Amino acid sequence: MGLTTSAVNFINETSKDVGKDAVELKRQTDAATEEAKRNADAVAEETKRQADAIAEEAKRQADAAAAEAQRIAKAAAAKANRMTTQLHEEAKRKIGVIYDELQNKFARLHHEFDRTVRKAKDDIHVLLNEPHFAIIPPIKPDLDTWLMAIENRPVATAIIWETTAGIRLSYPFWNPTMKDDLSHAFDKAWNSDSVMPVEPFNNLVSGGGQVLSHDNAWTMFIAYVAQSIATETARHVRWSFAEYSSGELQQLFSSREMFKWLPRYSGYALQQTISGDVLPCAPHSVLEFLEENAIKKETRRLTIEALLDWCRFNLIHYLGGKKASDYIDQWQYDGYPPVIRMIRGTDHIGGPPYRVGIKHRTAGCAGTVGFLKCILRTLNIPVKVQIQCGHVQPNFTADNLHLAHGDDPYSQTMLTAVPVIPISKILLSNERYNELFGRRVSNEEKCKNIGRTQAELTVAHLPDWLLSTYCKDKAMGLSHAEGEVFNWLKPNFSLDELDAMQLWERMDAAIEMRGGCAVFP
Repeated sequence: MGLTTSAVNFINETSKDVGKDAVELKRQTDAATEEAKRNADAVAEETKRQADAIAEEAKRQADAAAAEAQRIAKAAAAKANRMTTQLHEEAKRKIGVIYDELQNKFARLHHEFDRTVRKAKDDIHVLLNEPHFAIIPPIKPDLDTWLMAIENRPVATAIIWETTAGIRLSYPFWNPTMKDDLSHAFDKAWNSDSVMPVEPFNNLVSGGGQVLSHDNAWTMFIAYVAQSIATETARHVRWSFAEYSSGELQQLFSSREMFKWLPRYSGYALQQTISGDVLPCAPHSVLEFLEENAIKKETRRLTIEALLDWCRFNLIHYLGGKKASDYIDQWQYDGYPPVIRMIRGTDHIGGPPYRVGIKHRTAGCAGTVGFLKCILRTLNIPVKVQIQCGHVQPNFTADNLHLAHGDDPYSQTMLTAVPVIPISKILLSNERYNELFGRRVSNEEKCKNIGRTQAELTVAHLPDWLLSTYCKDKAMGLSHAEGEVFNWLKPNFSLDELDAMQLWERMDAAIEMRGGCAVFP
């Protein structure tokens, strides 16, 4: 009994221990399971984080690679575009250079050809003027027969009158009355006379500009056409308009080279861009002027130079602007300055004392170029009006010569240089003119180049006005950079350029040789 009880108790105790062990085992198992789950979750989370990080890094690298590829592509495209633009610009530049070279070469060839032809013509004229020919005076031709001869058709075609209907009518299509008028004018011109009166025609407008009535414009036109033909056929000059281009013939014979019909004024308006700021005078008055001043020479160029020399020592630039009162005060005429009054000289009514008295006044560069065109037309030397930067220039087309500025002949440099500068120095060849005013020159540089000829001559010849200015600079203690000498020259020369040309040293030497600054007022 006792044994049995003890056994039962043992079993019960053992069962309790087993139960406790089982619970503890379960607890431990559950804890291990929970820990395993936490570890698995942590591993999974870390794995996911690392995977996301790897994926993000891969995406970032892919985006960076794409951006770099795009940048490289854009850079390549930009470089290709720059290279294309540079190649295009370089091609344009090379084409421009080739064009300019060809243009200059053509101009040289054209000039050489013209010179050869003109020399032959001059030789013929010399022969015709030899003593054994002098006993055979020229015979006045019948004008219409002469013009309609096949060899003179270019001249007949170039004689163009603009009608009041705006129609440009060449001589072969004129009516008999018009041809008779020209024939009468030719008879007058042959005998050193003119159908034009000596005194200037009336102006149809007041207060600025110049407009002629139909009758006065017609008279002026046929007077100059007749004079040109008389100059040719009477052999007054040793050159011939037979060698001229159609454009040069029209400069002599087209009414549009004198004036233009303007319906609103019912008259023919003279225009600065065509004929300069002058009112032409009777051709026979021009011939008297040429004779009195011995301006007509053996060649066109020498004649041009002789007229420019007359301008140098006689013309003075007017005072004022384009107001009618300025013109009336200085030429006593309400309109463009009459050429006859430029030749004779006029007073300046109400002008400052140093301007008063009879002087040959010109309306600046536009007046001088118009004067040259009017005077030289009577000798069959065509002059084309050109305008650069608001200034007027003459182009002596038959001799491929230009002036950089119509005011150049009577500049202070040309008037005060000792010794006198040859007037030929202001004439520019076609090549030089294109260097200064060609299509590849900027507008800013063109404006500076208006005065370049005078600046270059001033530095080369040291005229008295420059030496006087330098003496004043020195008296005021001004440096080269501060002085008026450099102020005048700086549009065309830098200070370094003038230093390299030893300008100031040369002026010092010239002043010392002349007796010092006391010599210069």
